[in-house]
Amino acid sequence: MDTFISNSPSLDGLFAIEDSAETYTANGPVAIINSVANVSSSNCTYKENFKQILLPSVYSIVFVLGIPLNATVILKIWRKRPNLSRNNIYMLNLAIADFLYVASLPLLIYNYASSDYWPFGELTCKLVRFQFYSNLHGSIFFLTCISVQRYVGICHPLETWPKQGGRRMAWCICGGVWLVVAILCAPTFHFAATGIQRNRTVCYDLSTPDRSVDYYPYGMALTFLGFLL
Repeated sequence: MDTFISNSPSLDGLFAIEDSAETYTANGPVAIINSVANVSSSNCTYKENFKQILLPSVYSIVFVLGIPLNATVILKIWRKRPNLSRNNIYMLNLAIADFLYVASLPLLIYNYASSDYWPFGELTCKLVRFQFYSNLHGSIFFLTCISVQRYVGICHPLETWPKQGGRRMAWCICGGVWLVVAILCAPTFHFAATGIQRNRTVCYDLSTPDRSVDYYPYGMALTFLGFLL
C-alpha cells in the first residue's frame, strides 16, 4: 500500500498538469489568431515578370516554325483533294486550326514583351483571344477525330459501318467540329476586354476582374471538356 501511494502522482502534480493544459488551450487559439493576423498584415506581391521573357520567346519559336510547316502541310494535302482519305481530311482541318492559332501569336508576343501593354483596341483584343482559344480547342477536337478514325481502322478493320459516308461524312464531321468550337468559344467575346492597369491599357486574357466570378464556371467546364477529349 505504501508503495502504491509513493508511486502515484501527487495532487499538486495533477493540478500542475491541469493548469498547464488550461494555459495551453487558452493561449493556443490566441496565438493562432495573432499569427494569422500577422500573415494577413504582411504584403504579398505576385510578380509576373517572367512572362516578359518566357512567353515572347516560346511564342516566337512557335510562330517561326508553325507558319511555314503548317502552310506546307495544308498545300500538300490540298493538292491531293480529289483523292483525300478521311484521315487526310481531319489532318487538313487540324493544320488549318494550328495555322490560325499560330497566326494569332504576333500580337500576343508584342503584348507580353511590352509588359501586357495593348495598343490595338478592344475589338482586336476580343478577336485575338477568340482566335487563340477557338483554334486551340479546334486542334483538340480534330486530334480526337484522327484518334477515333485510327482506332476504328485498327480494331474494326473488317467492319463496313465505319466506311459508310466516306469523305462526305468526314467533311460533315469537320464542319460540325468548327461549329461546336465556335459556339463553345463564343463567350470569349463577352469576357475578354481591355482595361486600365497601372495607367496603361491591357487586354485581359480570360476575363475582366468584375466578370471573373461569372467566368469561373464557364472556364472550368471548357477546361474539363478539353481534358476529357
